[in-house]
Amino acid sequence: MKVDDDCVGRRRLKKLVTRSGRVLSRWALAGWLGFVILGGPPVTAQENGRTTLALPAPADVMNLVAAEGDVGISPSFDQLVSKGIIYKWTQPIRFFFGIAQDTNPIDTNTIVEEQLKPLLLTIAEQTGLGLKRVYSLSEANIAWFFAKHAPGARAAPEYSGLMDWFGGTEQDRVAIAQAFGSESVCFRFVNAEAGQINKALGYISTSALREDQEKCLARNLLYSLGLRGRAGEAKSIENAGTSSRHLTLLDQVSLDWIYRSDIEPGARFVDVTKPEQ
Repeated sequence: MKVDDDCVGRRRLKKLVTRSGRVLSRWALAGWLGFVILGGPPVTAQENGRTTLALPAPADVMNLVAAEGDVGISPSFDQLVSKGIIYKWTQPIRFFFGIAQDTNPIDTNTIVEEQLKPLLLTIAEQTGLGLKRVYSLSEANIAWFFAKHAPGARAAPEYSGLMDWFGGTEQDRVAIAQAFGSESVCFRFVNAEAGQINKALGYISTSALREDQEKCLARNLLYSLGLRGRAGEAKSIENAGTSSRHLTLLDQVSLDWIYRSDIEPGARFVDVTKPEQ
């Protein structure tokens, strides 16, 4: 299956697989979150007396999903539950890669093939979203720019129409212009209305080490899909010491939670973490 050229059909991952290959039936995550919030024990799978899989703590899931602008910096668990909001896509995603003249397109395409395509296959299963690579900005709703330095990305032909393409507020436009004029090696923006993501934009510096480029791309990918918080010390593809080529269980559970068909964009955490009756 060619994720970069063809739409991926809507599929859902119905089971979580342990490292040992044994299968744990998927929990209804709203019920699980509410169960743990009310004091239930952690959910684990065991084999021969050893824990082979443990579902992430609800606080880790919520921290990865919650935007700092909604819950603040280092929020408490109560703040996460009461202030957290779901951001998600409801339309197929079309990726565009802007490559500056100072960057070898072969290197960028290598990252796409080796890192991004495997991630997108898993993400398609977790979210049910259609995913496709396109070759013009006007067709895209996610655009990532590759350049040695952020100001160099402004020389890309597509940059002149970037602000109109992205939309958003005047404050968004100023922030984007400042970011592309900075020495930042990695940044990202999302345009969302009432929790529904419409556009996403990111930058990856090709002057950074390959592993740092992959971390940046992984972080931009999670953020663009609605995982707008931070994993902290929890295992996620965005963190140092964790592979950037394979979604962790935390990443998968977080995506599976927000892309449930019965959870609408803009839903509050407090309303979607109630135990099922």
